[in-house]
Amino acid sequence: METTTFAAGTINFIKPKAAMSPTRKDSANELNAEPFNHTKGNVETVESISVESTPEPTIVPVPVPSISPSDDDKVRIVNVSEYKAAALALAEAFKDDDVSRYFLDTADRADWTSEQKWDLHVSIFEYVVYAHILKGLVTTVGFDYGAVAL
Repeated sequence: METTTFAAGTINFIKPKAAMSPTRKDSANELNAEPFNHTKGNVETVESISVESTPEPTIVPVPVPSISPSDDDKVRIVNVSEYKAAALALAEAFKDDDVSRYFLDTADRADWTSEQKWDLHVSIFEYVVYAHILKGLVTTVGFDYGAVAL
């Protein structure tokens, strides 16, 4: 154990607040409590205080077996040459999404075939992905574009 000694001047003693009523309680009979009277006797002055403490424990690192993910599980940044593949993955993921279909199912495209609408849908995602690659960030997991984030 270590012992630390403090000078009495470095310790802040808290004085009772006005709302508090300092009383001396008789441990044998707490009902006979009487107000604390400063004039009843001398008060000892503290010259120094010794505090015993135990030294800090040393931290020993425990080796943890690392499980390194395969390349198919790693997040990677999509580059410009991959924009069409990433866009196709997003187009397939959002093929039935109401917001994506909003641009396809309009009155002026009522005579379009499903294939024409699909081509437009894919083109929209190609433009969006390409723009994000140039001015933002596009990431994917693995090489099959199982997840694409813009």
